[in-house]
Amino acid sequence: MPKEVNFKKGKWIKKPKLFIQSDNSLIFETEPFTDIHDKGDRPCAEIRYELSNNFMFSIKTDYHYHNVFDQCGLVLYRNDERIAIIGTQYYDSEITRIQAITYHDNLGDRSIRDIASNIHSLYYRLWHRDSIIRIQYSFNGKRYRDFREFPIKDDDKYMIGLYSCSPINSIFDCTFSEFVMEE
Repeated sequence: MPKEVNFKKGKWIKKPKLFIQSDNSLIFETEPFTDIHDKGDRPCAEIRYELSNNFMFSIKTDYHYHNVFDQCGLVLYRNDERIAIIGTQYYDSEITRIQAITYHDNLGDRSIRDIASNIHSLYYRLWHRDSIIRIQYSFNGKRYRDFREFPIKDDDKYMIGLYSCSPINSIFDCTFSEFVMEE
């Protein structure tokens, strides 16, 4: 049975300076020169939630990007190891990119799909069943499209991170809502 996740139950990895956290949503403002790929002194804001072994969850993201490379989305972890990044990234006034990066033996493999830059919200759904992770997206939260699928071990601990960042001199607000999880 699906249940809505309380946004206050997450564990901050890097807390942003400006954020609003309620039971039903999480809004945070990015800081300039932060990046999801940086593990040094420029890491982005991120909060994590534990997942069951077999899971399905969906979440809505709302964003209004200002500059190239602004991005927000999800990070999937297995035993604290990053195994996938799923999100949107601003490219220019016409194109925003949905991207999924999966990691195997410290190498990243990236899938990209272009959408219009005037789209400011996207739903994601991730499934883990029978050693497979399936990534889907939707524009309305009802009709989902498959984006990526990859194999994974069944016997590990999983976490999902919510992130947003501005790798160059930019800021924007990102809202996460409608976080639903079921086993």
